[in-house]
Amino acid sequence: MDLENKKKTVRKHMFMSVALAALAPAGLLTATSVVAPAAAQDYTSGALAGTVVDQAGNPVAGATVTITSSALGFSRSVATSASGGFRFGALPGGSYDVSVSSSAGSTSESGVGVSASATTNYTFVVGAAAAGDNVVVTGTRQNLDFSNTTTGLNLDVESLVKEIPVGRDLTSLTLLAPGVSLGDSAFGNLSSIGGSSVAENSYYINGLNLTNFDNFLGSSLVPFDMYKSVEVKTGGYPAEFGRATGGVVNAVTKSGTNEWRAAFHMNWEPDSLRSDSPDTYAAANHLDERRSFDTILELGGPIIRDRLFVYGLAEFNDDRAADASYLTGGQNVDKLDDPFWGVKIDAYPIDNHHLEFTYFDTARTTRRTTFDYDDATDTIGAELSRTNFVNGGESFVGKYTGTFTEWLTISAAYGKNKDKNETLSSSTLNRVFDSRTGAGGADLSSQTTTTVTTPRATSREFYRADVDLYFDLMGDHHVRVGFDKEKLDFSRVSVRTGSDGIDAGGQAIAPGGLTYLYRTCGAATAVCTGGAPVLMPGDEYVELNYYNSGGAFYAENTAYYFQDEWNVTNQLTLNLGVRWDQFANFTADGSQYIDFDKELAPRVGFSYDVFGDGRTKLYGNFGVYYLPVASNTSYRQGSREWYFREYYTFTGIGANGLPVLDQQILDWTGGNDCPFGLIAGSAGAGSFSCNVTGDGSVQNPLSSISRNLEATKEKEIIVGFEHHLSDLLTVGVNYTHRNLATTAEDVAIDAAVIAYCNDAANMVNQTTTSCSSIWTGYHQYTIINPGSDSTIVLRDLLPGETELRTVDFSAADLGYPKAKRSYDAVEFTFQRAFDGVWSLRGSYTWSKSKGNSEGGVQSDFSQTDTGVTQDFDQPGFTDHSYGYLPNHRAHRVRLFGSYQVMEDLLVGANVLIDSPRQFSCFGFNPTNGYANFENGYGAASHYCG
Repeated sequence: MDLENKKKTVRKHMFMSVALAALAPAGLLTATSVVAPAAAQDYTSGALAGTVVDQAGNPVAGATVTITSSALGFSRSVATSASGGFRFGALPGGSYDVSVSSSAGSTSESGVGVSASATTNYTFVVGAAAAGDNVVVTGTRQNLDFSNTTTGLNLDVESLVKEIPVGRDLTSLTLLAPGVSLGDSAFGNLSSIGGSSVAENSYYINGLNLTNFDNFLGSSLVPFDMYKSVEVKTGGYPAEFGRATGGVVNAVTKSGTNEWRAAFHMNWEPDSLRSDSPDTYAAANHLDERRSFDTILELGGPIIRDRLFVYGLAEFNDDRAADASYLTGGQNVDKLDDPFWGVKIDAYPIDNHHLEFTYFDTARTTRRTTFDYDDATDTIGAELSRTNFVNGGESFVGKYTGTFTEWLTISAAYGKNKDKNETLSSSTLNRVFDSRTGAGGADLSSQTTTTVTTPRATSREFYRADVDLYFDLMGDHHVRVGFDKEKLDFSRVSVRTGSDGIDAGGQAIAPGGLTYLYRTCGAATAVCTGGAPVLMPGDEYVELNYYNSGGAFYAENTAYYFQDEWNVTNQLTLNLGVRWDQFANFTADGSQYIDFDKELAPRVGFSYDVFGDGRTKLYGNFGVYYLPVASNTSYRQGSREWYFREYYTFTGIGANGLPVLDQQILDWTGGNDCPFGLIAGSAGAGSFSCNVTGDGSVQNPLSSISRNLEATKEKEIIVGFEHHLSDLLTVGVNYTHRNLATTAEDVAIDAAVIAYCNDAANMVNQTTTSCSSIWTGYHQYTIINPGSDSTIVLRDLLPGETELRTVDFSAADLGYPKAKRSYDAVEFTFQRAFDGVWSLRGSYTWSKSKGNSEGGVQSDFSQTDTGVTQDFDQPGFTDHSYGYLPNHRAHRVRLFGSYQVMEDLLVGANVLIDSPRQFSCFGFNPTNGYANFENGYGAASHYCG
């Protein structure tokens, strides 16, 4: 469905956008659309902190600091500590007025911005009243934020879109952050953060996790105009954030205020403004089309002034996309016109207590019509089929935040996120294949697809509770502790095409579709020589086979965290945290096969005010991050599977190649009863023969994973420096090193098992049957930590063995190297704040990403099986596999800013430049038996020439 890889604007190895914006009046633009990220705040609220000093720079204790939000109608006051410090936590994002009064004097500041998950820091200078000709200067100065060691970017989306041109999607916002690059188009429009794959990020909105836990590729889609702010955490994130080894994208929606506001937007993207990629062997790209027209309505305001607010958005779509293929001889035309709507309700029933509720519905259906395409005449013909792609679902989250005293804040949240990705085909045909013709056979029916996959239907339910404590013990402390649990339900089924009903021979068809295979008897064909009626070599028959795999799966993610922002001195702040992750996954029959409960992730950082004036910051951070097991792995390792076959003689061939069935061939060698009774034939059940290789049971999960398996883990070190050159200009530099310490991936263990069998010390009796006749290279795949010793339960070493064998294999026995991925980056950043005339923000990143494992997915083959890619499927695939990874970009430049041409005209520009991607080399391994020309993977080894 995604045509981004074919029809592109200017996005190959460089992408750039420049736009003009006419805005009135210019004074509505804010100068704080981009701020530094911060820690020690939660998903939806921010903080305002600072220091009050006198004219000589001495701290003023006992000063009263008051903040007022006219938009929400509340005020809060605190007294400064002995060090002159103050802090307001759990603040909704927005603009605040600040006033300071003390015995040393007073001052005030208007329009102080606070963003979700960020801390804004100011110094307020007060002085006594003027005496005679003496003038006492008071004022404010915004400082660097010393409370955090997080890298990334925090965007005020409402202001940003008025100042610079930016794509109307979440990924376009994340690409503004240093260290972020666009992932492979095969996975959709997703970001690679910090050298990790696109399947290692987590996505939140108003505290609700929207990440697709099937394979971690992206999240539920929310309309762009609903975003108020988006924070991109590229590294150094605190202990309350986890379940990601890439980055964290944390968004907050708009909310109602004391002023009723309405907005109407129209977005038109015509196909005529897009260029076509050249035609290829496979694709007729000159026939591609992509256009969209969206209408958005917004309304927000007070239901009860100062106490109850509402905001709502509705988006109406009219999108169309088309592509054509030389290989399939068809053109797909996709249409989407389902609306989106969402609502946010905020209540402040009493002072210092906030209730918020968000609901939105992302359910949508893309309707595809497939037409015949004649490439010889380049014409589109008759309609062939229709397919609906059903996505999205309902989501909601509710949260309570209460500030009980200056030293205690409590919050709790509950929510659900539902999403689905289903393919519903209008085809009712079963596939019919003729294998009598030789040369690979031929399709006799117009239905040429064997399977239709219903990828996923997911439901996430979560609970969360957090406590913030502020106290003085050898320095000021902000201690934050919390807990959250996610309950994940996932269903996925793969089933053959076709429908229930009666076939051309008048026979009943089992649930789902069938594949009919025409075959010819051979001299040793057991179904012919061992069955009744007995067929002779050369006689023809029909095989009917039925396949269904999948089920309903369950998983749980639980986390506890502790973090302490400790102001040891006026210049030194330590961030000390630890996160305890627990991951549990279950197969389709409820058996637990993943039980990670000891995943401790320390997060330790420091920031130092070098000169004590709030303008020069030296910081560093060490962190460990864990990635849960994708539910797709449960589907791959723990599905119920039905696969069985029946055999018939036939008297003719009817419509769409369907056979006219005659007699069922019964009681051949290896035949047994059908699990569902008859697939076809007269009514009856139980005594009719099938060849059953899948009876609906789930394979023993003991053999699916190594008994000493560890979760995927990444380690990170960051050191950096920031400096205010002036009140308008800030520069910085930092170095990041990331190392994929542990990877959980599936491998074939057959070669190691054969060596185990051939070792006489293991007493494996191969007199009747040799291990190599069963362990053929692809018999058992087990998830291990490549490069580590593994304890593995063998599924069935030899026929007749009644007990499972548990074997300790060394890393050398298994023959797989350690999975490696390292990322090193140096980032140079600068920000020149808007002064009423111009602003400019930018970064240059040099980075190197090398290893033998991209991470969760495989960009080279567009493989979305997160955690079970083919990278380590055979030892021979890993030879010469170390090198630059698909997400390596040596150089990245980000520049965006605006210039006020005249009072009502602002010009904005946004430039993104990335180095080209490094391509990998693939071929057949000339020496490894399971990775050469005979393997079923194709060219999957890193060989060329």
